[in-house]
Amino acid sequence: EEDQACNEDPCPVNGEWSEWGPYGDCSVPCGIGTKSREKLCNNPAPAYGGEFCDGPPVEVSDCDAGSCAVDGNWGEFSAWSECSKSCGGGDLTRTRNCNNPEPKLRRIRPVTRTLVLLTESGRNGARMVIALSLVDREQVERKVM
Repeated sequence: EEDQACNEDPCPVNGEWSEWGPYGDCSVPCGIGTKSREKLCNNPAPAYGGEFCDGPPVEVSDCDAGSCAVDGNWGEFSAWSECSKSCGGGDLTRTRNCNNPEPKLRRIRPVTRTLVLLTESGRNGARMVIALSLVDREQVERKVM
């Protein structure tokens, strides 16, 4: 009996997917974005004319990176109050709040500061000092007569 080799080419090997890799970072620093992960056609890789893996190599999923911070801004001043004294020099006060919009996701420390912003001449040469006090998210303006 005599043997002779035949069909010596290797058999085709169809590709199979690896396990999914980890998800990458969310595409946005805050709000709703996407994240993706991938798998490779290497378990085994296709060889000798075998088929490539079936299906997409990338999976995309929604991600929630949390709420976005909003910087606060001052609203309008209220009307001036009545004078605190009927004579002898009193105070007028008005306020405005940090609510246009209100800040979000920022830790707000109570702050109390008084800033003298401007001195102006009033009637009959009287001087008025306009001072601002900042207390937390409220701004108070006072005219000292």
